[in-house]
Amino acid sequence: MLNKIKFFAIHIQNIFPLYFLLAQDIYALFWLLFSKSSRKNQTTFLTNQRSWGFGHQILELRYARKVAQKCDATILATRKFANKFLHQKMTLDCIKTVNFNFHFSYDIANFHIEKSRKHLDVGGSPNDFVCNVAVKYKMQYKLAKSANAGYKRIYDSFPNHDFSDLPQFFRISEEKTLFNKLKNCGIDTDNWYCVLHIRNGGGWSSIRDTNLETYHQGIDEIIKQGGQVLLTGNDLSSRNSKELPYLPHNAKSDLRLFALAKQRMMVASCSGPAHASFLFDIPVIITNNQFWEFFTWSHKDSSLPKMIRNKATGELLNRTQYMELRSTDKYTIEGIHSDYESVENTSDEILTAVNNKLEELETENFSSKISQKPFRDSFDESFYIHSTFSKIDNSYYKKYQKLFSK
Repeated sequence: MLNKIKFFAIHIQNIFPLYFLLAQDIYALFWLLFSKSSRKNQTTFLTNQRSWGFGHQILELRYARKVAQKCDATILATRKFANKFLHQKMTLDCIKTVNFNFHFSYDIANFHIEKSRKHLDVGGSPNDFVCNVAVKYKMQYKLAKSANAGYKRIYDSFPNHDFSDLPQFFRISEEKTLFNKLKNCGIDTDNWYCVLHIRNGGGWSSIRDTNLETYHQGIDEIIKQGGQVLLTGNDLSSRNSKELPYLPHNAKSDLRLFALAKQRMMVASCSGPAHASFLFDIPVIITNNQFWEFFTWSHKDSSLPKMIRNKATGELLNRTQYMELRSTDKYTIEGIHSDYESVENTSDEILTAVNNKLEELETENFSSKISQKPFRDSFDESFYIHSTFSKIDNSYYKKYQKLFSK
């Protein structure tokens, strides 16, 4: 009998927190549907904001902040924030937030709001339910086309290289504290540094993971030119053979954002932090960029797309062949068909891109040395590439110009 009581007590102890969290979500849902402002359609609900993805946060929160200037806005979010500090700063003075503990509660709330209340979709891509259906039924290219429309809507709202709509992220007192924390990571805050973000997910979309060793020449060049490199990413300690200053993925969210804000330039793999130039006036080199048409917002950014090789012939694909692969779902964010392989950027290509960016910073000239208009114009107007201002790295574009133009 005593054992049964102990078992029951342990069971209650384990499940009670879950029931409490669920009760919070039910209360939040009822508030959304039955609060006075909601019933009278005085509130505009901002839906489909993926708070758990850092790239989504950067793009979607800035867009949400812009549309919130014209209405009484409430945004739906999960408590799983990619960067909680960023969410707080972007919403504090203009948007109410309703948080959900569970993803399914968040999905239910979005569904009901979109059916019954005044709302604006601030998401870049369709919601997770649509994404999962697209993956299951091999319709990822159709999903990508829908995402193009969403991101185009966001980028079209920011036609100028201007940051005046953004809040002050760090007070002077906060900056002093955060600079000290950067020092504790090994960064000399009296000299400039570059953040190197390496995607190392090891799970979903592993095709975007990158090899840190191919960045060593670029790292050496930055150090040679008087800079420092701050390594960021998930679980990179064992791969950090150069013993670079390292900011782990689980560092406090304010420090992670501060590190992005105070750098001179950034080298990133194809992941959320590559969008840092949408918040801060710093140039980004996006290496191993999975999709050729994936361009970031700032004219100071440059990209090194992965090339695609046909295994049977050993030849690299041109733009027409690449788009055929994309349109038939043989090359998606999930992976690539077994007849093909994506080719990572070489050490020399990354080194050259780093040198080019350092030269651009010195001359303050970020324009393309070779016109990339034929490449951009090869995509129809539905692609958000036409709403962005970045470029393929000058040397990289010259090297593969014939493939990009066909």
